[in-house]
Amino acid sequence: MRASFLTHKSQRYAAGIDPRVKLGLCVAGSLASIVIKSPLSLGLMLVASTAMALTATRATTIIKVCLVVTLMLAFSLGFSWLMSLAVPGLVQWNVATLVLPFLRMLVVVTLLMAFALSTPAQEVSRMLQSFRLPGFLSLTLSVIIRFIPSFMDDCRQVAEAAKLRPGKSVWSFWRCLVVPLVFRVLASADELAVAAELKGMSAARKACLTPLDGFRHRDAAVAAGALAVLALAFALQIWLPIGVPAGRA
Repeated sequence: MRASFLTHKSQRYAAGIDPRVKLGLCVAGSLASIVIKSPLSLGLMLVASTAMALTATRATTIIKVCLVVTLMLAFSLGFSWLMSLAVPGLVQWNVATLVLPFLRMLVVVTLLMAFALSTPAQEVSRMLQSFRLPGFLSLTLSVIIRFIPSFMDDCRQVAEAAKLRPGKSVWSFWRCLVVPLVFRVLASADELAVAAELKGMSAARKACLTPLDGFRHRDAAVAAGALAVLALAFALQIWLPIGVPAGRA
């Protein structure tokens, strides 16, 4: 499990940001994306979160994630449009309403990618221990955070193995990609939990207090930029509202 034993920092910009700041960005972005209902405001947050993710990983990784979400959005728009034609009184087809959940998803996913792909597991463990969280909670959060790079690595391995197997049918896709990936994800979750316990984390006891480094100028600049983006997003929602039917956002 290569992703769970990351012991060094990368040379990217996001790796030099304090983990507490990156975790705060994830929490603030998740809560703000729930409250904000304007596609324009969510688009601004998505641009900022994507810029943050670009400082942690390659552009090709983010493009792949965006393509998957775009495909999901296309299916959602297509099937909802057909349902609106078949049952006009039941489904009201509105693009702005259907786009909102996917914009929120992208904001949260890009912020989480910036955190998980730029923070070594040791720093995540130290940060969670410094919060004096219950053991079961700190262990669960540590496994969740490290699951993202592990899942990406599993997808890469399964895709490479599928290239060696013949067949291009739907059954081959299910047998060669979906089923192995499901079992690989379950095994990765168990391995990550064991790795976290081997690093000293346990669900039976509270984590001990571990001193962390102080905040630096880079952390303050990132936090100030995030606050400015959130303030501008809320201002756009108030001053430049885009028509979204009430009760559907």
